[in-house]
Amino acid sequence: VYTVTLNGCSSSDTTSIGVDTVPNPIMAPLPVLCENDADLNLAPYVFPEGGVFSGPSVVDSVFSPSIFGAGSDSIVYTITNACGSDTAAREITVQAAPSVSLAPLSAVCIDAGVQSLSGGTPIGGSFSGSGVTGGTFNPQTAGIGTHSIKYIFTNANGCSDSATANII
Repeated sequence: VYTVTLNGCSSSDTTSIGVDTVPNPIMAPLPVLCENDADLNLAPYVFPEGGVFSGPSVVDSVFSPSIFGAGSDSIVYTITNACGSDTAAREITVQAAPSVSLAPLSAVCIDAGVQSLSGGTPIGGSFSGSGVTGGTFNPQTAGIGTHSIKYIFTNANGCSDSATANII
């Protein structure tokens, strides 16, 4: 409030002054990823919006685990206003994905009976597809034709990958 008094008359005026502070960014914990996971949008993990992300394999607000590979590092979020800058950082961890393969599958006759499936590496995965139950393929259940068989393996880190082969 500003008041002026002159010859017994007063007049006043009021104005507001905004006081800003240095931004105080908050970054939520980041998920543990597998190196074959989709890219991660980092924007939903920070408050307030409008800052800049930096770190390995970060472009704009997107982190690419496939480019980063297995390991850990920090992602930094910096936000700036008229009063200055502040940062928040979180560790991001990327687990190794398994390297999965499935050897070619031999053709079978429709009346050949139930066939054991093999050729998936690393050993310990599971098979899926038309005519597949557990680790076996039933040609009568699948029917005549070409069928895609998928082999899926999950490692101790919880990361999965798969490979496919056709059986006729």
